Amino acid sequence: ISYSFALDELSITNTTLNVVVKVIGTPVDYDRPYDIELISDQTNAISTAWDESILNNRSIKAGELTDTIRMVISREPELQERWMQVCMRILPNDNFRLGYGNLETVKVSFSDILSEPSWWSSWAWRAMAAAPAWRIPSAAAGRSPLRRRGWAVTRARRT
Repeated sequence: ISYSFALDELSITNTTLNVVVKVIGTPVDYDRPYDIELISDQTNAISTAWDESILNNRSIKAGELTDTIRMVISREPELQERWMQVCMRILPNDNFRLGYGNLETVKVSFSDILSEPSWWSSWAWRAMAAAPAWRIPSAAAGRSPLRRRGWAVTRARRT
């Protein structure tokens, strides 16, 4: 999950990011607490930029299969210089076993920097490669219903 304050009005001093926790199985008729921990060696966010209390007292409510962690992040001056990250991991307990390995952790990154996303260059090239190629053939080619006007736009074949 990534967020930047860079495009927000300067009057915006904080925002809430929703981190959704989902469980597999059927709903039950009682609340099921779960535990999450901070992965400190992958977390570099200063304590004034986010509220660590979101890690405490988490539960999947009765009849539900999801919980939403509402993470309030603050627009600190340090965010204009670097990205901050908070990494969390869900822990097994009496109510839940661990699921898929790549779904046990979440990294939330935030800043006040406008930067090119890591996927930008590869996405842009793919988008250009997938875009239709257009050409204007001569009316003599006889491919267009508009040939009486002397021009037409047809889609070129892709190989």
